[in-house]
Amino acid sequence: MKKLNAEEFENLPLKGKGRSSHVFNSIVNLKIGDAILIEKKDWSRKVSPSSLVRYIEKNHNMKFTCGAVAGGAGWAVKRIDSNTKQKNSEPIKTTTSKMNVTVPINEHSEARLHLKSEIVVFI
Repeated sequence: MKKLNAEEFENLPLKGKGRSSHVFNSIVNLKIGDAILIEKKDWSRKVSPSSLVRYIEKNHNMKFTCGAVAGGAGWAVKRIDSNTKQKNSEPIKTTTSKMNVTVPINEHSEARLHLKSEIVVFI
């Protein structure tokens, strides 16, 4: 047994619940701005690591950029800030307005109920 200081503990590749492959843990433990190179010898699945990266993005609320390295040497994965906007994407503008509707009330109308409507307009 060995006692660890805070810096040594931070540098350990900890296993999470469920998934425990070395590549998975390396990707999950990346800090924003850090990157790793996954070499061919480290990857034994048929599909590229991008499928694993998309799984992690979906289930761990993280964002990455990844791609194959030229020459077939492997894949590079970099963690990016989840608030960073990607190229060619515009923010969705939303406008909310409340509107009061007045409906004539008679004894045969279902409009006797008090009507309020909130309309959301996407521009």
